[in-house]
Amino acid sequence: MPGLAGRRFDRILFLQSFGYAKDPVRTLQAARAMLADDGFILLTRTQPIRYAVERAEQNGTSLGEEYFSTATFSYVSGWNDQITLTKRPYTISDLINVFSAAGLWIETALEPQLSEDARRRYPHKQEWMNKHLGILIFKLRPI
Repeated sequence: MPGLAGRRFDRILFLQSFGYAKDPVRTLQAARAMLADDGFILLTRTQPIRYAVERAEQNGTSLGEEYFSTATFSYVSGWNDQITLTKRPYTISDLINVFSAAGLWIETALEPQLSEDARRRYPHKQEWMNKHLGILIFKLRPI
């Protein structure tokens, strides 16, 4: 993107967008090149189990078959039923290998959970989290 050429950033965020990258290693390498000396990339990604569970239920297959499938999958957007999104599935090891190939290391990885109060107030959300596991948050730094 011409407007970003030569600029440096303390933080670069990929908030649930990384799964749409056509070339994930190149995308992260480009982001890494724009980091300031002490900068980092914050990348959130849907827990890979979520899509495997949904596809297994939809396709009548097993969780393992879908978790390790490399076929892209499409689904109708939750915010606009006229738009279909296509994603590449990842396993946890795929993510780690992509980060490494892009010259990044994982400083921190988190899997947020609902607070005890939120679990009581929103049992339907906790039920969803129990099945789909939520998201992963990675703080990535250049090697």
